[in-house]
Amino acid sequence: MNALANSAHEFSVFCLFDNILSSKVGELADFSFVSIKTGKRTKLALLPYVGPMWYHRVAVEHMLHYAIATWDNILFSFSSTGKLPADSFRTPIKTMDSAWKNKALAKYSINSMIGLWAINSTHVCHAKTSNDTLDAKGSHMRRQVEYGDGHAIYDHIFATKVLSNTSFRPIQDHIMHTEATCMAQLLFILSSLGIPQRSIKDVKTDAFILEKIPNKRKAFVENIANVTFKDLPNLRRKYQKVTVNQTFLDANGVNVKGIASEEFLNAVRRLGNGRVHTLSRQEQHNSQWRGVLGNN
Repeated sequence: MNALANSAHEFSVFCLFDNILSSKVGELADFSFVSIKTGKRTKLALLPYVGPMWYHRVAVEHMLHYAIATWDNILFSFSSTGKLPADSFRTPIKTMDSAWKNKALAKYSINSMIGLWAINSTHVCHAKTSNDTLDAKGSHMRRQVEYGDGHAIYDHIFATKVLSNTSFRPIQDHIMHTEATCMAQLLFILSSLGIPQRSIKDVKTDAFILEKIPNKRKAFVENIANVTFKDLPNLRRKYQKVTVNQTFLDANGVNVKGIASEEFLNAVRRLGNGRVHTLSRQEQHNSQWRGVLGNN
């Protein structure tokens, strides 16, 4: 959801005139095919890189700026002719979010929409309601609806494939690679704070599960909840303690693009009695923290 509402990059709209080209040093495309020789580096250290494939610019910027990749690792480039402004989805997302009284359902509805955008085929669905299960021939799925005193009817769902030359996949990849890049930025902060990788017990799509954090580091880790989107371009400078105008010899001449948003990127949560909840500012100061760290 945050990737849509707080994108620092324009959204790509491809057409039949757009072509895959050989990459050029110094020219970063909307999407780049990246292949890295991992060597002895761990999978965590390579995030958001997970293997040779196409990556959105938000991920490639991170890989270049943090010296995970070099220009030689970018083999092909693919840019779109059309572009949607970076803030195109901000108002619709807020409208969808405010339409729900239950904030969990609001998030689920948006995430479900994003999930559907990854589907490569398009179908039109219709339902046939009947009290006979034999009417289900050719149906995609069936739902039983009980009513009265032991009575039931059946909704038979039929799906018809529609031929189409359109896809939301570029926007979906934009979102997912933003999520992966946020995780890589979060890992960089944890490493800079001296949190050992053995404290990372699990990696989710948008969260790290942490355990046995050194006591002297807990307050620093909890303070990550104060990181906002406007802080992202200068994370490396902040945690490596250099000036804002400092350049890095291994950054490949690339800086991370950001937006002037004061919205918080991360949330600190505490595990207790098998339940997870977001901590209030006061709880963050008072809790015996041993939990989950991730981006919303």
